[in-house]
Amino acid sequence: MRPIHDRMPVILEPEDFERWLDPGKQDPLDLLRLLRPVPSEGLEAYPVSKAVNSPRNGGKGLIERPVVSGEGLVLRPGELPPH
Repeated sequence: MRPIHDRMPVILEPEDFERWLDPGKQDPLDLLRLLRPVPSEGLEAYPVSKAVNSPRNGGKGLIERPVVSGEGLVLRPGELPPH
């Protein structure tokens, strides 16, 4: 993650989602136990649209993997190459 960002994001296991988001959980030590390093094999980096930087934008299309065409153009799913 260091080449991308200076802080590691919180990455939770699905079975921990409810506990993490529970407003009744007030014990910080209990929640800290959920913060475990994720093996680098479980992470993958690829470029995404700059539209992810705005909270006005949403949808899965913001984080879909780009496609590289035969001409080397990077396309987002649903985009057509220029003619």
